[in-house]
Amino acid sequence: MWTRRKQRTVIGRVVTCHPTEGERYYLRLLLMNVRGPKSYQDLCKVDDKCCSTFREAIEKRGLLHYDNNLVECMSEATNYQMPYCLRRLFAALLVYCNPANPTELWKQFEDSMSEDFKILPNMNAKDIRFMALNHINDILHLMGHDINEYNLIPEKIKPSATVKETNDCHFERNIIVREEDLLLERKLNTEQRKAYVTILNRIFSNKSGAFFIDRPGGTGKTFLYRALLSTVQSKGFVALAKASSGVAASILPGGRTTHSRFKFSVDIDE
Repeated sequence: MWTRRKQRTVIGRVVTCHPTEGERYYLRLLLMNVRGPKSYQDLCKVDDKCCSTFREAIEKRGLLHYDNNLVECMSEATNYQMPYCLRRLFAALLVYCNPANPTELWKQFEDSMSEDFKILPNMNAKDIRFMALNHINDILHLMGHDINEYNLIPEKIKPSATVKETNDCHFERNIIVREEDLLLERKLNTEQRKAYVTILNRIFSNKSGAFFIDRPGGTGKTFLYRALLSTVQSKGFVALAKASSGVAASILPGGRTTHSRFKFSVDIDE
């Protein structure tokens, strides 16, 4: 007796990752090469020892191979580039070339990348190292990365306040004001316009002030906020659009949560 088996067709999408995605990329490599993992701990375990990161597990499994081209690139650059340019090149290699062992690459060219700091008075070896690493970290932050991702040294390195302020100012001053937002002012009702005019008069007269808009949901508060933000931002002023939740922030031009902008702590107790 013949029976017909049911056939199933599973349609999915191929997910690809780029090495610049960091731990997500290494996680995918592990999932592709480790058979039958039951947990993240299984993926990170190599020779009965649990690794602290997915990248470490990848390296110990021999799934990454060091690219000698990066060494040749840095070696050639040291012959004619100043230390400042070497640090910029090193940061670019970290971000775009995904060296298998960035720590060894740093150790090999640390002296060349630190030479300009060695001539400063009263500088010891540790100070010179951190000055070079701090500069590299500042460059990485401009590219959306952090030096601590690469574990060049055991200590954590904090970004400089100057670079953080520069990034924030660049973000706020380059918000694109949409044409439809500029037209919102024409659609304000009587009460919205009263608040709009009062607040803008205070802003453009360079006087401080605090205003509280209190209305039920759906009565046009966000509409008013968008009109205010577009007017202020279109004139070259900085207006920080903040909200308590990501959903609320996403509908404001350049909106961010207050926790993201001001680094408020999030209380998770009762």
